[in-house]
Amino acid sequence: MSKKTAKSGQGSAQKGDPEMEHPKGALAISLIYLITIIILWSWVYLTLLERGITQ
Repeated sequence: MSKKTAKSGQGSAQKGDPEMEHPKGALAISLIYLITIIILWSWVYLTLLERGITQ
């Protein structure tokens, strides 16, 4: 096995390697989705309280 093939198998997850980059913004998109869901369900709950359906 040459040095080139051995080296490429071990160091593929280094910071400079563009093939193994983590998706940027995935956490932000997940948080925006979660916040949107919380806001919408809160709005529905407050609407039900306002109409008196939960009594």
